[in-house]
Amino acid sequence: IGSALRAATQGLPMKGILSSETRPPYFLIARPEFKTVAELKGKAIGVNAIQGTTHILLKEILKANGMDPEKDVVPMPITSSPTRLQSVVGGASQATMLDVVLAIRAEKQGLRILASSAEISQRLMGGIATSDKRIKENPDQVLRFVRGYVKALKYVVDPKNRDEIIQIVAKEMELPVEEAIRVYELGGIARFVADGDVPEELVKLEVEDAKVELKVTKDVPVSQVFDYSFVKKAKER
Repeated sequence: IGSALRAATQGLPMKGILSSETRPPYFLIARPEFKTVAELKGKAIGVNAIQGTTHILLKEILKANGMDPEKDVVPMPITSSPTRLQSVVGGASQATMLDVVLAIRAEKQGLRILASSAEISQRLMGGIATSDKRIKENPDQVLRFVRGYVKALKYVVDPKNRDEIIQIVAKEMELPVEEAIRVYELGGIARFVADGDVPEELVKLEVEDAKVELKVTKDVPVSQVFDYSFVKKAKER
């Protein structure tokens, strides 16, 4: 959803219509000799891109731990997540930001999880976007899709479906069941938004980050990047 909102911030004719996650499933992992975030002062930390999603989340983790994200660490842009992991394993960097699956694999390789973005940040992660053209010309199709997506979200967050969700995770991600259980526990269902409706403040946060990254100076209203009408109609049913 972040890429779509950045495109809409630039003026491309598209909008977000639903967000499914507000707790980012990213973790700061480090070499085993580091036991706290503060110990990473002056060290190189892998991110996907300068001012990219993982860099922004890293800065929030550093701030929460009393550090200056602009001065206290050296962000190392490495686009590929597996490459970032290998950079830490090989010692080229001392820590990196990884998604939940790779964070678990990092643990199995002896690395340490120091912090979870989900415990610190609220961000729009998963979601749906579509073109203004489709919204205008085929709103019924968009609404049906949103209703189906929301139905799936409600199923995922229901604790009674835990075992089945774990089996699906194991199959789709090609993980051993024990790793799928860890993904479920670390990722947590709390980060999912069961009805797809998210506060405008989180959309505004994404827009402001996009404006900085893209050097957009004009005001960008929420209505330019996100259409709430479909999730509201889905909730009425």
